[in-house]
Amino acid sequence: MVAAALTIGMAGGASATPITQLAFSLDESGSVGSGDFAVARNALASALAANVPIDGTVELTVMTFASSTTTVVSPTLIDSQAALDAVELAVSTTVYNGGGTNIAAAITALSTLVQGSANFDASATQVLNITTDGQSNVSAAEAATIAAVNAGIDFVSAEAVGSANIDDLIDIVNPGNLFNLSDAEVLVDFTGGEAIPSNQPFVVPVANFGAFGAAIDAKVGALTVTPSPLPEPTSLALMVVGLVGLGAYGIRRSRRTAN
Repeated sequence: MVAAALTIGMAGGASATPITQLAFSLDESGSVGSGDFAVARNALASALAANVPIDGTVELTVMTFASSTTTVVSPTLIDSQAALDAVELAVSTTVYNGGGTNIAAAITALSTLVQGSANFDASATQVLNITTDGQSNVSAAEAATIAAVNAGIDFVSAEAVGSANIDDLIDIVNPGNLFNLSDAEVLVDFTGGEAIPSNQPFVVPVANFGAFGAAIDAKVGALTVTPSPLPEPTSLALMVVGLVGLGAYGIRRSRRTAN
């Protein structure tokens, strides 16, 4: 099922700066319930609003999933405060539907939306994130992850909330040890102070939806850190000239001291 989704900022093509494409899908199955779903959606909305830069370096996609999927925010380039505010509003007001837990459908739907974006490019970083408290068909979800990675998605991450099967989610984000990582390397003990990685699949266990806010805030923060830009060619040339000059000055100073 596809609801009327936010589509601000989809047009315009790829930015000159490599885009980080982040795509989130929240579990809205019957095991979650409307109350915990509201907690999760509000936590995600707040995490995005607090961490995502508005300089056009990040694209956001948000869906919900149960037996099927619902698009909340179509791929949206965050290049203004208005764009970020619109995403926050769309996420914080999305409604609960209930149903089963089809993680494979969530991964496939997110991957399809991200691949269809004007900003999809090999030089960009694409991360799909699943939040769930339930269990799903593991082999189907593993196949969905493999298909997504083969299509150009960098990796899938997940929050295992409450009674979610952590081992199953580790297998889903790293199917058949696709990334050559041990289970211990995939599992992130966030509450124990372990840092959220930004370049590999991972699973974060979360005790309950009340604790989800801190975990998703840390995750979004880790995935949206803008790297320091490389110096422009002219700046780099001036830097080299300056270093050479300092070196020559040091040699002359040494000779004067010696004399």
